[in-house]
Amino acid sequence: MWRRACWMLGLAAGLPAVAADPPKATIGVFPQEVPQQVTQLGAVSLGDIGGLLIDDQGALHLRTATQHWVMNGAGDWTAAALSEFPAANQVVVAKEDRWLLATDNGVYSWADGQQQLDGLAGVKVNSLAVSLDGRQAAATEQGVFETDASGEWQPLEIYDAVGRQWGVRDVRVVVYDNRGQLWVGQPAGLACRSDEGWVFYEGRDGLPYADFTSAAAGADGRIWFGTRIGLVGWDN
Repeated sequence: MWRRACWMLGLAAGLPAVAADPPKATIGVFPQEVPQQVTQLGAVSLGDIGGLLIDDQGALHLRTATQHWVMNGAGDWTAAALSEFPAANQVVVAKEDRWLLATDNGVYSWADGQQQLDGLAGVKVNSLAVSLDGRQAAATEQGVFETDASGEWQPLEIYDAVGRQWGVRDVRVVVYDNRGQLWVGQPAGLACRSDEGWVFYEGRDGLPYADFTSAAAGADGRIWFGTRIGLVGWDN
């Protein structure tokens, strides 16, 4: 269900109001609440940070226009070779240190300092997703695509119960959850491919906003969707 925060006040009829002082408690500051600003690593000053992502080994990658840094689990930063990526709308990490880039001219892959076109040439790709079993999905201006068993990109046809086709154009985001279900976000709403078929969520179903900009799935099953006015969380 969609998570909403609300205040509730219950009154018991016939009972007099009782005033009581609220209990006092002192809450300390947790280390996680103390922000740390990183403006340089070693003797190198950082410019504008153009990308942050976590790879399949749990390492945090930080990229600027001229630098690439990697932080390990102990919090130590090391400089990495910077490869000249093409302008990308999104960067994701596939298996075996293979990076995938969603660009205005298709899907590119990068590995070992080499980049090459990986499919959907000439298509504006807004978002990419990689499932736990290695499938790839793309949200594009021309619809939704997914790789088949041979790794070739194939268009997906998505219809709801009344025959409306979803994901025909202007598809904003795609993401696989921890059960392998594919979620597709577009201005009309959300579509989820479950074992029983496609399930759809619109404003009447509690979806508060659908101008999606990004999507991420957590290991606990939660799905998060970034929008132009805030974050939408789905407790899957």
